[in-house]
Amino acid sequence: MLYTKQIDQITYEDVVTFCGEGTREGFNLDYKRELPTNNETLAKWIAAFANTYGGLLIIGINANDGLPEEPFQGFDFDENISYDEKILSVICSYIHQPVFPEVKVCDPVDGKSFIVIRIAESELTPHRIGDRVRIYIRTG
Repeated sequence: MLYTKQIDQITYEDVVTFCGEGTREGFNLDYKRELPTNNETLAKWIAAFANTYGGLLIIGINANDGLPEEPFQGFDFDENISYDEKILSVICSYIHQPVFPEVKVCDPVDGKSFIVIRIAESELTPHRIGDRVRIYIRTG
């Protein structure tokens, strides 16, 4: 459902349901507990999806051996941060040629939220990070 539902229609409960199905990480899915403090790391994650087959990056989920780990609560939501603007800023600052994924910051529940980033496979590959010649891809 998260792969096909309109991004603006995805809810906190949709993410909990998706994770409850136990979908394993792979080429087109990755779980991360928190947004990284290092912006370059976030850029690498997004560029790797765009350089490969695209997919979903779900922030707010622990994964153990590639499987989502309960409880599915999300990360601590800070209402003073515009998460979607931050993600767009990281992309524009770090990824060359920029990519423009769909981003959904779920409405918080009990101070917790999820971010779903849906990245399409890019036709403008390879996308590089900064001035480096390294290209990041998903390997599974």
